[in-house]
Amino acid sequence: MKKISTKIIVTIIICCVTLSSILGTVSIIAGKTFINKEAMDKLVYMSKSIAGDLNEKFKLSENKVDYLHSNVLNTFDTEQLKSDPKYIEKYKNSLSSIIKNYSEGSKSSLSMYFILNPDLTGEAADVTLADVKDNGNFETQPQLTKEKYNTNNKNMQWYYETIKNKNGTWSIPHTSSIINSDVITYSKPIFKDNILIGVVGVDLKLSYIKSLINAIKVYNTGYASLYNEKYDYLVHPDFTYKDNLVTVKNGVYKDIYEQMKGNQAGFIKYKSKNGQYKLLAYTKLSNKWVLTVAPPISEVLSGINKLIIIISAIIIIGIVLSIIAALYLGKKISEPIKVSTELIDALSQCDLSSSIDKKAEKFFKNKDELGIMIRAVFNLKKNLIDVVHNLQNSSSQIFEHSKSLSTNTNDTLIYINNVSEAMSQLASGATDHTVFSQDSLEKIKSLAKDIQIALQSSNAVKEAHINAKEMSNKGSQSLDILTEKFKINSDVTNKLSTIVDNLDSKSGSIDNIVSTINSVAEQTNLLALNAAIEAARAGEYGKGFAVVADEIRNLAEQSTDYTKEIAIIVSQIQQEISLAKNTMDTGIDAVSKANTSIIETEKSFDLIQDSIKNSLSHINNLSENVKNVDENKEKAIVSIEKISNVSEEAASSTEEVSAMVKEQTSVMHTISDTAKELNELAVKMDKIVEMFKLDSTLSSES
Repeated sequence: MKKISTKIIVTIIICCVTLSSILGTVSIIAGKTFINKEAMDKLVYMSKSIAGDLNEKFKLSENKVDYLHSNVLNTFDTEQLKSDPKYIEKYKNSLSSIIKNYSEGSKSSLSMYFILNPDLTGEAADVTLADVKDNGNFETQPQLTKEKYNTNNKNMQWYYETIKNKNGTWSIPHTSSIINSDVITYSKPIFKDNILIGVVGVDLKLSYIKSLINAIKVYNTGYASLYNEKYDYLVHPDFTYKDNLVTVKNGVYKDIYEQMKGNQAGFIKYKSKNGQYKLLAYTKLSNKWVLTVAPPISEVLSGINKLIIIISAIIIIGIVLSIIAALYLGKKISEPIKVSTELIDALSQCDLSSSIDKKAEKFFKNKDELGIMIRAVFNLKKNLIDVVHNLQNSSSQIFEHSKSLSTNTNDTLIYINNVSEAMSQLASGATDHTVFSQDSLEKIKSLAKDIQIALQSSNAVKEAHINAKEMSNKGSQSLDILTEKFKINSDVTNKLSTIVDNLDSKSGSIDNIVSTINSVAEQTNLLALNAAIEAARAGEYGKGFAVVADEIRNLAEQSTDYTKEIAIIVSQIQQEISLAKNTMDTGIDAVSKANTSIIETEKSFDLIQDSIKNSLSHINNLSENVKNVDENKEKAIVSIEKISNVSEEAASSTEEVSAMVKEQTSVMHTISDTAKELNELAVKMDKIVEMFKLDSTLSSES
């Protein structure tokens, strides 16, 4: 992993994979928790909703019995029973029409009746109307024989049980005495002055109750069940009403009973007889019966598996996209770095050819640090090429002139060598001094060039820091704008949260209104039934009023059904509002954290700006120092030139004292030495130029 592009790609991929894995894991855990809770609440709500429907149906039967009970209690005359032998028949005829009005059209009821206490007359007497043809038409049935009134008769236990309780009582399932069909009886004893007059009751078809329960769809393979207050099975796909939850299968479900018996509603996890894990949601009805719904846990939580698949697919897609993005970004980021490296490496090897220039030119317009570096290196390369060309030209000229000068000087020295020996010792000191002065002057000039380059570099660094300061100021301004936008977003989120809270409050008000409408509908139903009773008493004159009362009762029942549907819809709306409120709270928290991060970023930008200011101050000081050195080196050059002039004047004075020949000899020696030095310098310059690799065209032109 030596290439920087590979490092960038691997880093991006690792970050994306790590982030995707963390987000996926958190999403799956959070989703599983949410779906699990949602499923539990849904099951409990389902059981409560179904229980509410059953309560209404059972309550309707209880109301019919209560109205019949009230009618008999107010109209039955025990004194006439004793004095008039035909009173029973007359009363049965009048009561028969009332019972018919109460029960006519009912799909759930098999029969409705009033049974006179046989102890009052010594004979059996009752008024029973039943829908034996299952067409909604209730007809009068033959009365029971006195032999059936026996405490050992299982089909009459409902009769003795309600007398024992002295209140309305729901029986266990039993076979009807009218037709061979299982029924559940709701009966209520009639006591007048502590004397048992009789019992009124209604028989509900067990098949009708089973059809209601079995029609309930609980996911795919789940089912609903119904128990009485003793937890005997009333409706269950595997057990009959002869089985009990506590004792069935050697008490394997006793723990379920222990958890349900003290609560009005809830849910339980358990293992079924076939080893399947299930969830059981339960709700107790108004008559103390218990309704349960029990789907397999695998079906309830099937949404989690779909969620895991979706999140996994999103993670895989995200990883693939991150790899593609990493390859693109890695190449885009590393390419200018690679070109810069090649440029610098070529310069380090004295390669000034244009083989890399085309690669570098496409990055000249980049405004980032890499663009600045490439432009700077490219400019340095151009300057070096110019310097090398100048060196080539200068070294060639120096070499030719020094060669010619050396030849002429050697010829002259042959003739005057003997003459100059006498003056050589005197002029030697002055000559050496002049040479040293000239050498110092050359070195000072070379130092001046270096100082000039340093001054240019300090100016470039200063310009780069000024650009960095401008970019930092722009970043700080962008952060200020972003902070303002986040503030606006936070205000809007808070307003939305307030609106959701108000909507939640108003939906609660709708729920109260629905409850009030439901209560009014129930009262209307009661009034309609009382009106029907009064119409029945009126005989022929009250038939029209009875029809109106029946229509009012039907409208009241429809109102009750509609208010239930509205209550369900309002409950769903309240759940959605609650979910929206939680989402808004999460959004507010996220915006708050984002604001905190922006504040920290602003602090970082402030620190960067302070650092740039300090750095720029030091660079300004360095630039001033370099300028001072540049000014001082000019003074040093002038001083060295003066020293050189003084040395030459001293040599001239010595030559004036010496003879003309010695003066000529000294000059020729000086010229000869200078020619040799120039020749050596030209050779060295050629070697230096040969170190640089130039394009062939440029070399030929030079």
